[in-house]
Amino acid sequence: MRTGPHPLHMHLSLASALLPEGDSRDYALAKMVQGIQKYQNFSENFVRPMLHTVVEFGATKLSKVDRCKEVHHDRPVLLIPSLINRSTILNLTQDNSFALWLAEQGFPVYLLTWGDICAEQSPPDLDILIGDRMKEALGYIQDQHDAQAHLLGYCMGGTLSMAPAVLWPELVGSLTLLASPWDMHAGENSLSERVQFWAGSVASGLESKGFVPAAWLQGLFASLDPEMTLNKFTRFVDVKPGSSEELMFVAVEDWLNEGRDIPGSIAQICIIDWFIKNRTARKEWRVRDTVIMPESVQCPVMIVASKRDRLVTYESATCALSDFPNAHHVAPDCGHIGMMVGRHAKGQVWQKFADWVLDQKL
Repeated sequence: MRTGPHPLHMHLSLASALLPEGDSRDYALAKMVQGIQKYQNFSENFVRPMLHTVVEFGATKLSKVDRCKEVHHDRPVLLIPSLINRSTILNLTQDNSFALWLAEQGFPVYLLTWGDICAEQSPPDLDILIGDRMKEALGYIQDQHDAQAHLLGYCMGGTLSMAPAVLWPELVGSLTLLASPWDMHAGENSLSERVQFWAGSVASGLESKGFVPAAWLQGLFASLDPEMTLNKFTRFVDVKPGSSEELMFVAVEDWLNEGRDIPGSIAQICIIDWFIKNRTARKEWRVRDTVIMPESVQCPVMIVASKRDRLVTYESATCALSDFPNAHHVAPDCGHIGMMVGRHAKGQVWQKFADWVLDQKL
């Protein structure tokens, strides 16, 4: 039995609203329930590649991947996940781990795990997460390797990573923005539209609780594409038990359902300043009293964005290219999650990142 929460009733109510009354509707919903129950009854727990913690900052940990090979490129990599999900998407399973794969190519690989920051006695704000924890992580890596870290941020982690690249250029050797939003209003941005609608309904709850619960965020993302949720669980019914496809589906679904509560101060910036006021693209977002502008980044930059990404639009992720005239641009044929763990991720994203880092001058 999967131990994480799963918004079964929410998925069903959204799917029900999509379908017309009749026998076909009842059949589709019944098969969706069957798929969700198959997922929930999956009993295997995944063995993830070994990480060991090297530094702790409150709930946040800097961990290093145990290398399987002794080849050493002297080009340390720091992976930054989103704040709203756990970092496991970057280290998903023994057979599909971006972090482990990089380590096996000879890179020293570090992963920043935000942890349950909402449970800290004094929950941190973004200034602390970036100005203290990310900076200290980068400093630790430089001290250990006498080299700048090659910083890669996934999704919201890339948006956050823009800040240390601006603030402490001496610590960042290169910056990779992987499926990372910057212009929150660019393209046919259903996420931005949903956030603006959703923000009003959670404002009073945020004021009383002081944080945004993970379940509220799950509701937001589930509402973006109810048909996709209906289809994925319906297809999962027929996936062969014990197959690699079944294992990957469950591993990704576990990650999706392991959301994090977000402190109120951070939620205010991400919801109001970013998505509603679009202060990132308008060059009004400040960290430690410094405006974070792409043109202030001095290191080499790679932007990875896909036209198949249904969460972060291609236009939102590539808008900063005009501020990075020499940026390397990669456009994989993968969806948002597929860029990290899909069947084409290794060739179209992982390998291209590794090759690009090795091309940088020391």
